[in-house]
Amino acid sequence: MIKSKHLNIHRYLEISGDNMMKQINLKIPDTLFSKAKKHVDKYGYKNIQELALESMREKIFNSKEEYDETFTKRELELIEKFVEKVHEEGDFIDADELFRILDEK
Repeated sequence: MIKSKHLNIHRYLEISGDNMMKQINLKIPDTLFSKAKKHVDKYGYKNIQELALESMREKIFNSKEEYDETFTKRELELIEKFVEKVHEEGDFIDADELFRILDEK
């Protein structure tokens, strides 16, 4: 198994089922970029784009009822148990490996 930094799994659990995507260009001050980069590195985001997308979701969809949940309650419980077990054993994996494992089930 691959050892990695924190794996921010929570952000993958609240992704809309709508695969239609639009692209935007975002200009931000250097100081904000620097702090965003540190946040990305500290909390296991792939890049600043993921952080920005999650931040917008949190701001716009302020309650769980507004998300298009893609996992059942049981699936979320299993994911939580999996994450707890990984943390207990210190056996961290990267996101690609996690999704490969989940796809096999």
